[in-house]
Amino acid sequence: MLSKAHLILLPVLVLTLLSPACTWGASNDSGPILNTGECKDPGLPDEALVATMTHTFGDLREAGYEVDGRVRYRALRDSAAWDAYEAVVGCLREFDPGSLKTREQKLAFWINTYNVMVVHGVLSAGIPSSVMDVDSFFDNTAYNIGGVRFSLEHVEHGVLRRNSPKYMRPWPPFSKDDPALPYAMEKIEPRIHFALVCAARSCPPLRGYSPATVDVQLDEVTRTFLNRTVRPAPNGNGLEISSILQWFEADFGGRQGVLDLFRRWLEPGAVRGILKSEENPEISYSEYDWGLNDLP
Repeated sequence: MLSKAHLILLPVLVLTLLSPACTWGASNDSGPILNTGECKDPGLPDEALVATMTHTFGDLREAGYEVDGRVRYRALRDSAAWDAYEAVVGCLREFDPGSLKTREQKLAFWINTYNVMVVHGVLSAGIPSSVMDVDSFFDNTAYNIGGVRFSLEHVEHGVLRRNSPKYMRPWPPFSKDDPALPYAMEKIEPRIHFALVCAARSCPPLRGYSPATVDVQLDEVTRTFLNRTVRPAPNGNGLEISSILQWFEADFGGRQGVLDLFRRWLEPGAVRGILKSEENPEISYSEYDWGLNDLP
């Protein structure tokens, strides 16, 4: 029997499925592309291009990223570091994602690409007060990488989440014949959800990732994010946690996997006390703040 929540959502789902925009996994190859600028170093070998991009990520952090995760978008937009980045990112049009051989190389490249593409999308949209004010921001913010269009949705759910449906959108990003499908990760790494930054105040802090240290870095951001966001529920019943853990609960192994995550990473305190006294505590989700992670 359908619950009241299902009955409320059913008309929305039906309308979505009947919409012309519902492509059931087909990538929108004709959509907008941000990295259209001239590549200043054509013919750069793939490995050298990745190294160059990693260097420019570091320059971008110094020019506009704050330790607390916010971004000084206006300062970044007017910086020499951003000009240098735009000259490099155009070269991605000739980059072969298949040149990324190891799991660590793939994780670092796609996480970094997603995060800086979000910043690029915010700047392109004129620095809105929220990315939710921009029409289909995550579908329409995209790069041409190796001749294939990768939107933010494609990178997160298609590549990093191994072509998994997103919350409330029950179809995969890539169809079975999509040219981007071969670049999907072999296995979902759930810690990416504490590394991907969607330009919202409730997102994890923004940082860069290196293949040599990506697992250590993912451990660090997991620990930091959970200890910042998991707290006793205001009503005194159980725990209040980030909505991210609701949207991607399956990636963590379901509800029990989420609780195991807490027991592994949370520091001593009130939450640990709840977990010790209650094997299966009640869980509620904090309201997600989609306000721009901007520091004017």
